[in-house]
Amino acid sequence: QDFDLIKLIEETIETNHPHSKRKGITIQFKPLDGSLYINSDKNLVYQIIDNLISNAIKYSHSNAIVITRCTDEGNSVLLEVEDHGVGIPTSEIDLLFKKFSKLSSRPTAGESSTGLGLSIVNMLVKLLGGNISCSSKQGLGSTFKVILPKRNGYQL
Repeated sequence: QDFDLIKLIEETIETNHPHSKRKGITIQFKPLDGSLYINSDKNLVYQIIDNLISNAIKYSHSNAIVITRCTDEGNSVLLEVEDHGVGIPTSEIDLLFKKFSKLSSRPTAGESSTGLGLSIVNMLVKLLGGNISCSSKQGLGSTFKVILPKRNGYQL
């Protein structure tokens, strides 16, 4: 279906607000002027955004900032979620998107982690014809980038 990605991101940020507020974390989102409509599975895109934002909160220290960006790339959109949290060791980046990966990075307030979230996100992104990547520096934070086509022709 066609939907406004900007509005969906704003709704996802609002859903995550109680958790971010408990930790004193500010979620910054400076949307493009206007709307950015894409044709995809709204529920799957929501799950992707929600997992990335909730992880950014989970792995950030109190009173930090999580930055969310969305860019129109022509035939695709680029969604970025950047945190200033614990980061991921370079040697573990390749494990991020694999099932049940337990990394050395730990949530900052005792939150739980199954090791499944990012493997599911990776599967959903690929199902939608997109790509996901991560850059990170241990102790400084991580940035997750998701590229999704504006028009998706996947079939379940």
